[in-house]
Amino acid sequence: MTTANFTRKNGWIFLITSFIFLRLISTNAVQAAISSCSVSVDPTSTEASMTTDFTFSLTNNDAGNNGMWFKITKPHSNVNIIGYMMYPTWFRDISSDSYTFRYDQTPISPGATINPHITLEIGDFSGITGNWVVQMSDSVDGTSPTTCSGNTSFSVSETADHTPPSILSINISNITFNEAVISWTTDEASTSLVKYDVNAQQGLYPFSKSESSLVTSHSLTLTNLGASTIYYFSVCSTDAFGNEVCANENSFTTQEYQATATLAPVRVEVTINTTTTSNSTPTPTPTPKPLVDRVRPTVRISTDFSKPYLIAPTIEGKAFDGGDINVGVAGIEYSLDGGKNWLPVDNLEGKGKKSASFEFTPVGLDDGNYLIKMRAKDSTGNVGQSKVYTMVVDRLPPQVGGVLYSLGPMILKPDENGRVFGIAGLQVKVTLGAVGGPVTMDLFYNSEKFSLIKNIESGLWSGIINLITEGSYKLMVKSIDGAKNETERALNSIVSLRPGRVVDDKGKGIKGARVKVYVFEKIEGDYVLWDGRPYGQENPQKTNKNGEYKLFLPAGKYFVEVEMTGKKKQRTEIFEIEKPTPITNNFGLNKIKGFWNFWAEMVPIKLDNNRVNIGKEEKIKLVGKNLPSFDLSVGEDIFSDVSILGRPTVLTFVSTWEPQTADQLNEIEKLAKNNSGINVVAVTVQESVSKTNIYKKVGGYDVKIMADPDGILVEPLGLESLPRHIFVDRKGVIKESSLGFMTEKDMWQKVLE
Repeated sequence: MTTANFTRKNGWIFLITSFIFLRLISTNAVQAAISSCSVSVDPTSTEASMTTDFTFSLTNNDAGNNGMWFKITKPHSNVNIIGYMMYPTWFRDISSDSYTFRYDQTPISPGATINPHITLEIGDFSGITGNWVVQMSDSVDGTSPTTCSGNTSFSVSETADHTPPSILSINISNITFNEAVISWTTDEASTSLVKYDVNAQQGLYPFSKSESSLVTSHSLTLTNLGASTIYYFSVCSTDAFGNEVCANENSFTTQEYQATATLAPVRVEVTINTTTTSNSTPTPTPTPKPLVDRVRPTVRISTDFSKPYLIAPTIEGKAFDGGDINVGVAGIEYSLDGGKNWLPVDNLEGKGKKSASFEFTPVGLDDGNYLIKMRAKDSTGNVGQSKVYTMVVDRLPPQVGGVLYSLGPMILKPDENGRVFGIAGLQVKVTLGAVGGPVTMDLFYNSEKFSLIKNIESGLWSGIINLITEGSYKLMVKSIDGAKNETERALNSIVSLRPGRVVDDKGKGIKGARVKVYVFEKIEGDYVLWDGRPYGQENPQKTNKNGEYKLFLPAGKYFVEVEMTGKKKQRTEIFEIEKPTPITNNFGLNKIKGFWNFWAEMVPIKLDNNRVNIGKEEKIKLVGKNLPSFDLSVGEDIFSDVSILGRPTVLTFVSTWEPQTADQLNEIEKLAKNNSGINVVAVTVQESVSKTNIYKKVGGYDVKIMADPDGILVEPLGLESLPRHIFVDRKGVIKESSLGFMTEKDMWQKVLE
């Protein structure tokens, strides 16, 4: 074979191989959306003023694509999503109207089904209807979602009556040798049923007589009875809502059969809580058997909750034991959260009697809406519950305190100017603390409204902001409490940076370029592919049609690699960052000269954020002003603007729920121990004295930690983000204000300045 033929043959082999390789790449680059998914919800209806758990059965009907993302949107604006449960666990994004789940480790493979649970809090909104909306996508960012088919209907009916009627009296009359009339009364309209037998076996009655009409006076005639026979019976009534009550077993004896004489009918009066009857003619007295009380007591509140209270009132009401055996109200408890937790009432009058009165006064309640529910227990152990009442405590207008910004597990701290940085196309979670009992809270960003939802356990509000376009926008929050008081407050500015781009030699964006991030792994002692999934990011990721990629990296040591078929590969120099940082580098890829692309072109990395017109942030001017007047003293523990005079003072404002608080308090404690000539005080913002003291005790801190439960210093000192350090001279004049974590050395240097 000649050299020319050899070269020509190998050239064809190379071209064919390259064509196949490029074909595979282009084929794999196309991802089809989920073609079909189905869903069912159970239950489809519930009652007003209830907390209900809904179970979803979500199936991926696509033949070849995994479900990597799904979103469940609530069926009506008048219900609140308050929780979820799902296995396996996925990453989730929460807003006021939906829960979005993103793939973690186990996708929804073709034909597979997943069963998330969503919990709704339903107010007093009977009659509302709607439909859940469930969507699925094969992309973790929810691209081109498919709306799942199936029965997703939702309706709310009026709160049902769960209290059975009370049987007030029972009479037996017109007893002959083969008939008897059983009559009784109830406190509400209900059906009539008599169950009877010749054997004294509670609950086992082969014979019955009934009437379906809803009445309060009941009368049924039993016929075809045997002469001189003892009959055991129980009367039952069921109200319009299906609540049934049955009296304890009683008995009567029919007369002796006499063919030649006319017998006068016998009347028997029955006392409900006894087992004896009184007949006008002597009859055998049956041996009484043990009777069982199955009637639940009823309980109601008489306190008026139509208006808000400054402090929780004394709540009053009554309970009634409608049974006729072992009668007596044994105990009454109350719940402030709709029945999740219970406490005994403060005062119970009439314990052990058929009717009892109660009262209690909740103490230490913050502003908010409280779901009051009562339950009463009788002497037998039967338990009856009241409906849910809503009590509004409104002492303060709603007020927002500390704010936390995060991207996945990364905490985004504002810079020295109070600005928070993100990248257009990514989502930032905002978490807020608040006092004043807000029931709704909305964020406004770039003319967009984002509703927040409250975590019932922590009391914190949170929501997701979509950074759609680049620019700097002031974040505003609007809060409304249960008494309809409304407040607004400006928070930090959110700076949405333009994403980094991959462009060709003409500056045009390259679609489909692969951007890969490698991180230094100490255990391996080498660089490995960074796992972006816990941070809600893909790695590697492909650029969009504009050549854009989106990267926001946590602290660490990295390099970035960019490649595209037919283009010269680029790799950044190794760089190290100490805090979460947006990566917005532009990469210019040139055409490959020759066939090979083994060696990457090394390029510098730029970590500056000056890619949008940020402008200047307007801040509250504190330096040079006197510390605002305040008094947060508790008992003998004095703390006010006057008590700190005479010494330089360091005031550090924190929230116990923020991740950095423990580390910051350790540094403050060092400062206090090593410098006895200055005042060092940590102040918890909008947290109670008791919660603050518990946090201090659990952490074992000796430094002085005081509480500002009403947040009286939040607005005067501009405490949008925490920790915030205020440095005050011996005359009470503010010398410096610093934001973010500070070491003992940093704080001491500020004192010396």
